[in-house]
Amino acid sequence: MNPVDHPHGGGNHQHIGKASTMARDSPAGQKVGLIAARRTGLLRGTKKLKVQMILLQAGLVVQQESL
Repeated sequence: MNPVDHPHGGGNHQHIGKASTMARDSPAGQKVGLIAARRTGLLRGTKKLKVQMILLQAGLVVQQESL
């Protein structure tokens, strides 16, 4: 078995090669990384949406209708 294949191994080349999320009912040795994650990744575009909601609540912006 290569070290990168083991949950605790990896060496100098830090590439996981598989998902880092684990189920909550996994055995103790497997629970490494994001345990029972609801979502992963970077949240994008939230600042713009927050600004639009604040302006909409203040009545400064008319909400655009989607087609």
